[in-house]
Amino acid sequence: MKTQSSPARSSKKRILIVDVVGFDRRRMTPDVAPFLCKLFERHTAQRMPGQPTTEVWPALVCGVNPGVEGHLLWHARLRDEPIDPWWAKPLKVMPDFLVSAMQLVPHFFMGHDFDVPAIPHWRRRQMEFHRLKYHVRSLRPEKYNVVGGAKSMFEPLGDEAVHEVVSKFEDLDEVASRYPTDHRLQFLEFHCFDLVSHWYLDRPDVMNPIIKKVDDAVAVLSRQCEEKGVLLCVLFEHGQELVTKERHLNMRKVVHSAGVSRKDFCYYNGVAVSRFWFRTPEAREKIVRALKTIEHTRTVTYQELNEELDMTLTPEWGEVYIACDAGYLFHPHDYYQPLGNIFVGLKSKEMRQRMFDPYHRGYHGYFPGPKSPSEDAWAIFDSDAVEPTATEARLIDFAPSVLSLIDEPVPDFMRGKPTFKYVTTSSGVKNEPVLEARP
Repeated sequence: MKTQSSPARSSKKRILIVDVVGFDRRRMTPDVAPFLCKLFERHTAQRMPGQPTTEVWPALVCGVNPGVEGHLLWHARLRDEPIDPWWAKPLKVMPDFLVSAMQLVPHFFMGHDFDVPAIPHWRRRQMEFHRLKYHVRSLRPEKYNVVGGAKSMFEPLGDEAVHEVVSKFEDLDEVASRYPTDHRLQFLEFHCFDLVSHWYLDRPDVMNPIIKKVDDAVAVLSRQCEEKGVLLCVLFEHGQELVTKERHLNMRKVVHSAGVSRKDFCYYNGVAVSRFWFRTPEAREKIVRALKTIEHTRTVTYQELNEELDMTLTPEWGEVYIACDAGYLFHPHDYYQPLGNIFVGLKSKEMRQRMFDPYHRGYHGYFPGPKSPSEDAWAIFDSDAVEPTATEARLIDFAPSVLSLIDEPVPDFMRGKPTFKYVTTSSGVKNEPVLEARP
């Protein structure tokens, strides 16, 4: 059993954040999620529109957006100069399938058994690859103090903060029994739910029992937080859009049919959103023209993306982006490798379906908006003493909100602002939660 080292109990406010990754409010019904349904009836939730990426967690905990003003975790960026060591020269003439299959070996020994990127050498050598799973997922709590180069809300608290990821459902009950701890800031991430949703979202017989299991675990944590005087926040950092096999689009085939030489462009083929870099104006013109022929997609420049979503991306992160409409995905993509699917499926039963059917059944990371509710993040506090100052906020407002609720100053490095507050009674006294444990 994993144990947590806890600081000495103090009279300072404590908070437990339970992040149910991938839980979509559209699938929250009283029969499978009675506690969560009642929670949303009793208290006011705050909506936070997402970003076109599968990793919004850094923005939530760092209080900054990705790009030049924030963290670096935006999947991939173009190198100033391609890396081309002498020993890799044979990879240029080998088939892409064989080159990507060879990547299974180092990933196996590095313990990266959640995803195996299938990016061929001619593109990989041009890109610097960033992803949260490869840079942060660790048993060392201090690793979460800095996420992709940006300080997080864990950093100011040091040993008084703790973060734990639950990747297997069989660990859920045991982990829930250990929380809340005496740490001032506790972050419990139910990542197992997200893994299953990607591959079984079209299977109610699989999804409903695990929704019920998660609901039961949150209910237990709610009771324990009340007993110990700890403020409970339930966070849903994104949902999942249902995708059928027929709604997968072969963007790669369209790009290759544009007739542009490999030396004139590079691209990162994401599952829901892909991005492109160009060496010549002619390559840009031909490929953008080809991309705009793909139905159920939207093509935008990085400038348009920044303006629309209030972001700070630069061309190194992608000059042109193409995004699927909600409910559609690209296939093949840079995480599709037939041998890799077998490798991952054997190691994780939460993703076993991908061994037999490589098409995602649920996904997120689309452009946010009314047509893609899966991109809405939600935060709700299980307390009558806390309420949002607005029904809608930004992802970068979450970390400052958490720190302010435990009386921790918001650091200068955060660009968000607190959007939750303690309720003030008619007598002018703050209606704050009880901080001492019940006898």
